[in-house]
Amino acid sequence: MFFFVAFANLIAYQYAIGAIRLSMDEGVRAQSRAEAPVNECEAVANASLDGLLGGSMGAGVTISCSDNGATVTAQANGTLDSFSPWVPDRDVSDLLATAVKDELP
Repeated sequence: MFFFVAFANLIAYQYAIGAIRLSMDEGVRAQSRAEAPVNECEAVANASLDGLLGGSMGAGVTISCSDNGATVTAQANGTLDSFSPWVPDRDVSDLLATAVKDELP
């Protein structure tokens, strides 16, 4: 039983990391358009994250974005809570996504 629960938790982590990466990619793509508003990345990324990873597992994760004029970068902040006492929580602050901004002619 121990191995089954630990394995299920690891599978849930893999799904959650994929959902976070997808949400960050959507956010940076949305703000990389030349006419996009300043806070578009965070709004799109966090809305996507809420849709893909709602509930208690994703409650501790947020996505923040920065725009230096040439590129847009999104970073995940927080941890994924384990539902098993034998598997540690997963820190997601190492996940990044970057996109080059479009330029108007």
